[in-house]
Amino acid sequence: GEVAGEEEVEAGEEAAEGGLDEEAEATVEWELGEDCEDDEDDLAAGFEAFAEAEEGAEWDEAAEEGAQEGLVEVALEEDEEEGEGDPGGGDGWEAMQEEEEEWDEEQQGLGWGDPEAQAAALEVAYETVNAQNAQDGAPEEALLARMRQGFAEIFWGRQIHLEPFGSYVTDLGLPNSDGSGRSDLDVVLLFEDSNADSFHNKEVRQQLVSPTINKLADWLRRAHGITVKNVIQRARVPIVTFETKELSVDVSVQQPYGVLNSWHLRDLCASGWPGRLKALAKLIKVWAKSKEIHTAKDGALSSYGYVMLAASFLQDCGGLPALLSQGKSGSGPYFDADQALRHVLDTCSAAAAEDAGKRQQRRPRQLWKQPMPLQTDLPDSTHAEAPPADLFLAWLEWMGGTVFGF
Repeated sequence: GEVAGEEEVEAGEEAAEGGLDEEAEATVEWELGEDCEDDEDDLAAGFEAFAEAEEGAEWDEAAEEGAQEGLVEVALEEDEEEGEGDPGGGDGWEAMQEEEEEWDEEQQGLGWGDPEAQAAALEVAYETVNAQNAQDGAPEEALLARMRQGFAEIFWGRQIHLEPFGSYVTDLGLPNSDGSGRSDLDVVLLFEDSNADSFHNKEVRQQLVSPTINKLADWLRRAHGITVKNVIQRARVPIVTFETKELSVDVSVQQPYGVLNSWHLRDLCASGWPGRLKALAKLIKVWAKSKEIHTAKDGALSSYGYVMLAASFLQDCGGLPALLSQGKSGSGPYFDADQALRHVLDTCSAAAAEDAGKRQQRRPRQLWKQPMPLQTDLPDSTHAEAPPADLFLAWLEWMGGTVFGF
């Protein structure tokens, strides 16, 4: 009985430890995929990997019960030998209880059923998803510094700001369609002494935006290592597109909303349940890309629209706070292009003395709060403990009942 009990205890330990190894390995192997054609298969493979990790990490109940029975048999045999087999008293019964308690303590943290181990594995899963296509930002910062210096010479004597926006700021980029690991870089040139380019300020398009686009294109054509791909004047947003060895870049003029929205989205991703919005947004973008419903020019939602739906879902289930204030007298957080431009310019001017390493942390403090992380162990935290794949499926279900349910 003593030998059988020890063997079964060791078997239970090995089963638990093996479960953790399989779960960690399956989680680390999670991949979003680097090719649009394989994104859907990669997403399905990720779902299966996490499911297998959960199954592999479950406690081997048979081994646990066998080990416990072994301990009971050992204690009862000792009691019988000492003439103290009565469970109601005697040192033998107390010894058996002590051994059972020691065995329980020894198994703490070895199986998936342990809350701390489960929480740690869940955070690893989200960190793995969020680490996909991570970029250090060095090429972008070097190019931005070069452009700021060159544009300051072109528009000498005028107060200007060149600000990035989009996936470079939010860190929600996916690999390009050609398989490269870097997303496109979107930047906007803003002038302090002009209104925003909008429907209500048509003179800005004629007097500032169009001439500036031409000047930027001329400078970029002369710049070493830069190839101008297109100059688009007749569009809702005029842009110059160019490429370097590492980056594809779009430059617009006097358009403030992209910068403001990117700052806000970056802070939302740093709020709520840790890593949830960022991971969910990436999974949704992979899914939308695999279904070819990921570009606004084709009549679908833009990436920003999908991320807003992800944020709305998490807010509905208590996983994401609202950072924007409600405004005065119930007016809401909305403002026109000129107001948005003023918020961006004021923020840029206030942060002009900061070094490049802090540029991505700019925010208009008068518009929204600091990022607000939330704990995942609250009683009303629906979906807080769901793995990335399950959270994505919950979002799809929410879309069917909420967005498409009207």
